[in-house]
Amino acid sequence: MTKAKNLLAAMAVSAAALTSTAMADTSFTQNATPAEHLAVVDALHRFAWGMDTDDGSLIASAFTEDGIADFSPAAKRLGIQFPMISGRDNILGGLVPFAAGLITTHTIGNARVYVTGDTAKLRALVEAQQISVKDQSRFVLLKNDYTVDLARDGETWKIKSMSIDNIWKSGDIKVITGE
Repeated sequence: MTKAKNLLAAMAVSAAALTSTAMADTSFTQNATPAEHLAVVDALHRFAWGMDTDDGSLIASAFTEDGIADFSPAAKRLGIQFPMISGRDNILGGLVPFAAGLITTHTIGNARVYVTGDTAKLRALVEAQQISVKDQSRFVLLKNDYTVDLARDGETWKIKSMSIDNIWKSGDIKVITGE
């Protein structure tokens, strides 16, 4: 019985330490109500579904006018060039033609949301698969870490900045570069 009590005490101390560490890091701490959580994550869903369905208006609805999409951390890790894009019009002008040669699917999971007034932070894992339109036997599957800053626009949340880093990849990275 003593071993069990010692184990429970150790687990309680570990849990308390983990909780205090996590509470200091807002990227992993969630304070949003369920409704806020859904509304914030919806901005990322609009972006992803817009990419997957070639819907520029849906992509545009996800970003503020001065929004930023920064793929450079992922690109660097993957050994390719992809610049940071500033401004909603530039994001559309850069991403919509880029995705035209690809069949894409994005799956969003493990979303964590932290809301402060009319701003929010979102951290999510996104699995993105890109398949070559020309040769559908060629694909690349990416697991990416998205860090997103958002602003409330009425009842809707919009992306102010989105940074994407890559965790792992499988497949042919040249599918992304069109080679």
